Amino acid sequence: MNTGAPAPRFAITYTKPGVDNHKQQLLAESVIVATGGLSYARSCGSTDLAHKVASDFGLEVQGIRPGLVPLIIPEDSRWVQELAGLSIPVRASLGENSFVENLLFIHKGISGPVVL
Repeated sequence: MNTGAPAPRFAITYTKPGVDNHKQQLLAESVIVATGGLSYARSCGSTDLAHKVASDFGLEVQGIRPGLVPLIIPEDSRWVQELAGLSIPVRASLGENSFVENLLFIHKGISGPVVL
């Protein structure tokens, strides 16, 4: 019986927690590997290991972009450098969405949960 769906390309076998090592299998047409790294290539310990592993499995690596990055302020804005290390709670809003989190001043701009 042909359902029109493509045959699965990947089989992922895993052990279901709490079921006495009961192995299960998940079949999929595609796999997304979402990992950290490369926002600051080769600094803070980030590497391209996840991309190499994906490539080794024959997965196409595409659309690599940093997801959590600070906002950089122009270098001539010395006030940011003077406040580096200071963290304050702020309310951030975008359209109708608003939330309160910490903002962290860093030597090149602003970061922290409210920015990320």
